[in-house]
Amino acid sequence: MNVIKNDNQVLETKLEALDLSESDNKLSDAAAARIKDEDQQYTMICDCGYGWPKEKRPRSERVRAVTRQIVNFLNWRENYTSSPCRVVVVCETESDMKPLKDSLSKFPMAKKQLEFECRNFCGDNMVYLSPDADKILDSRAPPPKTVIIGMIVDRNVKVGRSKERAEILGISSYRLPLEDTKLQRLHTSEPLNIDNVMELMERWWNNQINPVPQSPKDQQATFLEASVSALLHHQDRHPNRTLHTN
Repeated sequence: MNVIKNDNQVLETKLEALDLSESDNKLSDAAAARIKDEDQQYTMICDCGYGWPKEKRPRSERVRAVTRQIVNFLNWRENYTSSPCRVVVVCETESDMKPLKDSLSKFPMAKKQLEFECRNFCGDNMVYLSPDADKILDSRAPPPKTVIIGMIVDRNVKVGRSKERAEILGISSYRLPLEDTKLQRLHTSEPLNIDNVMELMERWWNNQINPVPQSPKDQQATFLEASVSALLHHQDRHPNRTLHTN
């Protein structure tokens, strides 16, 4: 990973150029309730189905790494919005679920904000986010209401892993339209951190409410604000490891 110099300045300049501001993105309790009442609830599924290593040490390290990513997101979320988004941690078996659930249970915000389910994936409207997917989400259209994010934390990026996981599950995979940000060296196939992707999606969903986008241009602005804000926050949190490079 390389640090991109002056990215903070570039990101902040792009954010200032957009009509949406941080304060405008905070959902009121009434807006959150309206989404739930109108069956417009958004769902973020954390896929832990990759399996944990059998050896005790690498297993515990992987569980802690995933826990840190989820907790990073939840800490940000508590101060950002009263979002109606569901965050569901999914494993296919109780034995796979237990290590992560035990680790997350140490954090009060996890008990309050997360749901845990042991089940198989199903649903026609799900989208698996993968930097290696062949298809790209359209930033000029509303975001999908249910996204799946693979809980992968690897020291070395393994190309194609999340795409293969989506194929095994029989779920369509898509890349985020990161190239629309026009940031130098940021490609649509950039493998972002788990907490960064979760924050980006939460912001994008929130921007659908305050105000409701009226045109493809307005809709694209909601993604640009979400992605640039999430990338800026990520760089503040991890100043020495901003972006991956292949």
